[in-house]
Amino acid sequence: MSSSVLRRWNRLKLARPGRAPAPNRASAGDAPKQGLILRKVVPAAFRRYLNKEQKGQLDLEGEDQRLSWRGVWVGAFLSFFLAVAAPYGNMIIRGTYMSLDFSTPGAIFLFLVLIGPLNVAFKLGGRGMWQASLFFGATAALWLWGHWPLDGLDPYSPGLLFSSFVLVSALLNLLAVAGGRGLALNRADLILV
Repeated sequence: MSSSVLRRWNRLKLARPGRAPAPNRASAGDAPKQGLILRKVVPAAFRRYLNKEQKGQLDLEGEDQRLSWRGVWVGAFLSFFLAVAAPYGNMIIRGTYMSLDFSTPGAIFLFLVLIGPLNVAFKLGGRGMWQASLFFGATAALWLWGHWPLDGLDPYSPGLLFSSFVLVSALLNLLAVAGGRGLALNRADLILV
């Protein structure tokens, strides 16, 4: 088609009611006219969604979502426990492999124990000083009952390591409750662990 036919066709399209005028082709040096610029606007709902996504999963403004020493303490111990318990179970007990593949059953089991009974116990024990003292007393009594007499303790035993971790964690929970906090892990700590 020739350019004159295209110009006529464009004029006919513009003559229809309800149509906005199409911009003329301008040379490289011409500035576009104010009425012909297309405004690009992000809808408000999508802008709020993007702002929320930029903050990320770990909202550091809320106290409940901060990473804390609790997650580092529990994660470091569980990593240490798995590093000791896997060779112990393989070489001493000659049991099943706890860290055979990338999906280590030992790590999955420890995480399920952590988010199940341990975190619930820390939440219940963190409600007040009386509950924290009761939790520490019960943990200390169970530790002594399980390891009495104390002369035959095997420092490499995973049972002794894990029960000692729970005992020390109950003591830390007691101290944290005395300071107005608790040892219960929040979502950010569980993601860290």
